[in-house]
Amino acid sequence: MKKIITLLLACIAGILSLHAQSITHPFEIIVKEGATEVSFELGGKASVAIDWGDGTSETIEVDADATQTINHTYATPLAKNSVVSFEAEGIERFKNSFKESGSIIGVGKVDAPDLLSFYYMSYKGGTLAHSTDGVVDLSLCPKLQYISIQDAPRLKIGYHPQLKHIMIQSNWKKDSPAYATLANTDLDLSRYPDLEYVWVTDQKEIKEINLTGLTKINFFRWQNGGIQNGIGLREITLNNEGLKRLNISGHQLPLSSLPPKNPNVEYGEYNFTYAPAGYSIPEENIVGTRIDLSQMATEYDFSGQPHHPTIIWKDANSGEVIADDHYTSEEGIFKFKKSLFADKDSITLQATFEPAFFSLEELTGSATIPLKSNEVVLHKSDIQNEEINIVLKTELPIGAQIALNLGDSKGVVLNGVKEAYQQGDYEEGRYLYTITSQSISISGDITELDCNGQQLTAAHLKNLPNLN
Repeated sequence: MKKIITLLLACIAGILSLHAQSITHPFEIIVKEGATEVSFELGGKASVAIDWGDGTSETIEVDADATQTINHTYATPLAKNSVVSFEAEGIERFKNSFKESGSIIGVGKVDAPDLLSFYYMSYKGGTLAHSTDGVVDLSLCPKLQYISIQDAPRLKIGYHPQLKHIMIQSNWKKDSPAYATLANTDLDLSRYPDLEYVWVTDQKEIKEINLTGLTKINFFRWQNGGIQNGIGLREITLNNEGLKRLNISGHQLPLSSLPPKNPNVEYGEYNFTYAPAGYSIPEENIVGTRIDLSQMATEYDFSGQPHHPTIIWKDANSGEVIADDHYTSEEGIFKFKKSLFADKDSITLQATFEPAFFSLEELTGSATIPLKSNEVVLHKSDIQNEEINIVLKTELPIGAQIALNLGDSKGVVLNGVKEAYQQGDYEEGRYLYTITSQSISISGDITELDCNGQQLTAAHLKNLPNLN
């Protein structure tokens, strides 16, 4: 009898071992505690071995040009969150079922070598919010062309040069347990040269997107987001002649980033109105009583010609216009004087922008609604009396590093870089400073200036009696 039991256990162990070994490309779905069923849709052509996460498994034949529904009913409600896993080789499409009960709460590992389409947009309580490690990781899907997801906590796409379609949204019920928005702060779409369709809504944590080099976009909507930096965005209408629908409403982009209409295209949609709060001045652009609005000081038409809006400063409390003798300005960089404060220790300012190329209807949705900045508090104690001696111009992107060495110069103050003087990394005789503006000002008793001229587009020097 013992021999029979031992043999039986060995056979069971062998079967389980073979099953585990059969899943070489796992696709994992997380099912919530208390679930009585799970359903989803798969497309492609494959014999799929599925482990249902309750101790049962089965093999299902998938043969669908579109998708077919896969369903499992649990004998008893799940006692804890469980993982459904199946062999993904041969699977080309994954989709949530419209007949689902909302039992899916995320995905785990998605190693799907043949997957073309990942679609999960539940309207019945299902979500991706509780995906493993807080991320929907699709980097192991080398053939992926279509991504449509809702309520994802973070997204990792990987490099898929054939990617054509991206759609990302969140549940409109923000108090729903299913609700999640991406924690990603940037999304580099320049890696996907075949990209045609982008529709992203309500992802406010994404502050930067990169569209450099894209030429096949025909549909682009990025609505109610928080974009503050759009690399390559201004060229999107120039480089994508098939683009007929463009909507980036609800943004906080500088005027210099906005894409003008292509006069040769008849648009079915063209909208880039600001968020109701208007333009938000980046914190790094405010140093003492110096405010850098250089990226709001130029608009570009389709031919690339610059137009310069009028920037008006007001006292945010009284609405009184600030006279221009209380500040100096150069190419959108404002330096406020002590006279601004009179007998006050601080003052709250707000900028209003009167566009020179775009219309207020395009920027705010109405000719009677002005485009404003957020409010900025300046303190008299921050007044710096030093004169700006050097202004360096660069086309390096914000966040890049510029190499400078000022030798034994005294009393140096740098504006437009993140680090204080001589606090950057030191490399090959120069300090590396992280730029926060494409216009860098330097003041002090400057005795030496050593920089990489290839990083600059212009340099303005004045009043440097001790320069060696």
